[in-house]
Parts: sequence; structure tokens; C-alpha cells
Amino acid sequence: MSRFEQEGGKLMANRRPIEEWSSSFDSFRGQYVGFFNTVTTWLAASAKQLGSSLDRIDERDLVNRANAGLGFDSAGYIASLADDEENLNSSVG
Repeated sequence: MSRFEQEGGKLMANRRPIEEWSSSFDSFRGQYVGFFNTVTTWLAASAKQLGSSLDRIDERDLVNRANAGLGFDSAGYIASLADDEENLNSSVG
């Protein structure tokens, strides 16, 4: 989070309206949101596939799986949505 401080830190983040943010702070915030959106996608897919067994995975194996999961692409995301819809339809009907 040193970049947060380099871009103005809390002083910049507390500026209202946000139009008062510097362009570099605004860019940093966009990168931050994009990064965590990607991580969230991986975590959601992992929870669907691994469920409660996540607690039983060795830490080194978990790191390896996380690194492999960073390659999660849009096709995988769309496929996970299709799985959700199938599960919903089978539980309703």
C-alpha cells in the first residue's frame, strides 16, 4: 500500500467531491478496484469448486492453486455463471 501513500494517501481519499482527486490517484484507485475484482472472481470460482474443503488444503498447494487461478479468463467466468443457472433451475423445478 505504499503506492496509496505516494499518491496522496488519506488526504487525497478524503477529498470530496472525488473530482478533486489527482489524475494519478484516480488511476491508482481504478487499478486497485480492477485488481480486487479479479481476485474476487477467482475466490468465487474457488469457493464453488472447493467449498468446505478449502480448510484442508496445504498452504503450499493453496498458493499453487491461487497462482494457477490467476489465469481465470472470461470463458471460465461465463461457464461458472451457466453452472449457477443450472443449479438454480434444478433446485426450483
